[in-house]
Amino acid sequence: QATMGLVPAARLFQSIPISLPNTVSVTTAGGAIDLAGNLPGLTLGTLNIGQAGTTNFTVTSVSGRQLNFQNTNLQAPSATVNLTVNGAVGLGRTVDGDNTGLILNKLGSGQLIVDNNAGGGSANDLDGTTLRLSSGRTLVSASNVAGTTIPIAGALVDINGGNLVLDTKVGDYTFTNNINVSTSGGIEIVPSVVTINHNTGVTTINAGQTLTYTTYGGQNGGGAVRGSLLNVAGQITGAGNLVKANVQTNTEDGNSAQT
Repeated sequence: QATMGLVPAARLFQSIPISLPNTVSVTTAGGAIDLAGNLPGLTLGTLNIGQAGTTNFTVTSVSGRQLNFQNTNLQAPSATVNLTVNGAVGLGRTVDGDNTGLILNKLGSGQLIVDNNAGGGSANDLDGTTLRLSSGRTLVSASNVAGTTIPIAGALVDINGGNLVLDTKVGDYTFTNNINVSTSGGIEIVPSVVTINHNTGVTTINAGQTLTYTTYGGQNGGGAVRGSLLNVAGQITGAGNLVKANVQTNTEDGNSAQT
């Protein structure tokens, strides 16, 4: 006869990420989702948001817990979505349809993830949207694989106190968005040996504001490697300030990353 010992309560109530097909529709009355308890992550079906006027939606989770949507639909022209992220939220495939004048305003200390780089009919459609980064981090991840797309292609990026963080799934890639710096913020390249190019898009830094480019260093020695590289070929204009920051990621004397 088998004997069962005591199971620690912490293990008894541990869970795995959950995926549900549910649709979440947020009206102008607003709403919130809180990933509470021991739930490590949740994936839902479609987020419908951005009706005429202003919509406030808040997602709260502790470190390591992430809410993902398979699809996000921005629904009305000239709508403003104030999306407050305290934790991490992935939008999945994000489209504004034929709507224009939309503002997706990222608020909160957490990280918004825009990483759908599928091609064809599964690509993002944000050419009528301003992606306003007012606080925290907005992570964009793309690749150089044939047939893929840039997740924020067509959107105006308005840095309004937050940070745009550029990551790669595979290799180097190029993005062409126009970038406006309304309030001081930054553009970061995640630590890696990668080159990300900003071509043709114009970067405008408003008077009295500062845009900080942050890249990460490589390492010297027998296995010397360079760090991340941000290659800015587009025009940088405006009466504001531009700062370049290097962050060394190893403990040895290293090569600084470059912009």
